[in-house]
Amino acid sequence: MPYILLIETSTKACSVALARGEKVLANELVLPDEYVHAEKLNLLIIKLLKTAGLDIRALNAVAFSCGPGSYTGLRIGLSTAKALCYVLNIPLIYVDTLKTMALKAKKKLTGMEKDSLLCPMIDARRMEVYTALFDFELRVIKDTAAVIIDDVFLSNYQSHRIYFFGDGAAKCRDILENHQVKYLPDIWPDASFMASDAYANFLHGHKQNIAYCEPLYLKGFNGMSK
Repeated sequence: MPYILLIETSTKACSVALARGEKVLANELVLPDEYVHAEKLNLLIIKLLKTAGLDIRALNAVAFSCGPGSYTGLRIGLSTAKALCYVLNIPLIYVDTLKTMALKAKKKLTGMEKDSLLCPMIDARRMEVYTALFDFELRVIKDTAAVIIDDVFLSNYQSHRIYFFGDGAAKCRDILENHQVKYLPDIWPDASFMASDAYANFLHGHKQNIAYCEPLYLKGFNGMSK
């Protein structure tokens, strides 16, 4: 089974995890209070490998949560992932950030109806969010996009129970929440939930070109924001 380092830096939360195949062996997390990726990420990786008792040269791949999200956070995470892959001569794998959030929400919910939908949201400033819509099996129902939230955003799906969550969701509660659309607190991107997709991508040879790959930004850099 391959050892895969998992890196997640798309929001204020900064986390890393080590997986062997789909099994998470260890994880390290800085909670989402402020952006500390540049100061903390490499230290988290060192601590993670020490906790797991694994030499960095034993890694078989690095998986990066590719966004969308913070422009600066994504660049820091990807730069670190690229450097490790280049030095160790191992593949770089992308994992969908919003899908990872949906998996985390699904794991948190108990007794979730199978016709329910999962709507992760990452803050993109003002009333705009990065979002997508997934079904119970984490299949894409609505593609990833930067969206200005209004009261008709989920109107085509009102026959389903919908759960929305993430750091972009709290500001939308007054607009979206009703008896069918429920807000889930305390869901943020987390490297610990990247393992299954990372392993699947590794097995299928879905590796990135280290020189040319970029995160999924959706929007250009804004010097006023992170």
